[in-house]
Amino acid sequence: MYASKALIILVRSNLALPQSYIINSLISRGCCGHLVWKTSDTLLRSLCSSSPADFDLFSNISVEVPHTQLSITNIEADVANSKKKLVIVVLDASGHESETLQIIENLITSYIELFRVSFILEPCEFPQERENNSIISDILPKQSYNFKDCVDISESINRNVSAFYADYEKNYTRIDWSQSLEEAMKEKGGNQIILADNYLKEIGFRLGLCPKYGS
Repeated sequence: MYASKALIILVRSNLALPQSYIINSLISRGCCGHLVWKTSDTLLRSLCSSSPADFDLFSNISVEVPHTQLSITNIEADVANSKKKLVIVVLDASGHESETLQIIENLITSYIELFRVSFILEPCEFPQERENNSIISDILPKQSYNFKDCVDISESINRNVSAFYADYEKNYTRIDWSQSLEEAMKEKGGNQIILADNYLKEIGFRLGLCPKYGS
């Protein structure tokens, strides 16, 4: 059975977000990983470049793709009124982390039982790669995030930064082992590392919008 709708909450913050029971609850019920992208690109452009369908994008800042820019107090209403199956919210938390956290918690609480909900936080450190282990690297194939449309782009991947994400869809998501944001960001998570260009393909499949990506 497909999800009826997907909500992606992308938060940009150079400071740690305040502790949140609701974010930690999403993480403990969901599956986590890291998103990476090419040096010549940005996370948001990479995410949107391969979207399987039209989407609404609401943001409280000016961003690098077409969007509706709103004051932070209007975003919740516009998400509720959106008719699209895929909704992306971009929040700049810099300087007003507590206010932004309230919006994040309200969105998660409102939709976690209804839609597929994704929480993304950038920037984060690039996750340590198992390939760096000289013994494992001899036998471990190059991982899928190094490829786009079957082309090896490993030399172009930005290895100085990544984004953490957690997904949850009721009665579908494989539960990860992490119990909190602080704990989850130190691990790769069950989903390991995904190229941001392919992330919306995963979500699009769950919405019935495109074929299954990957295994």
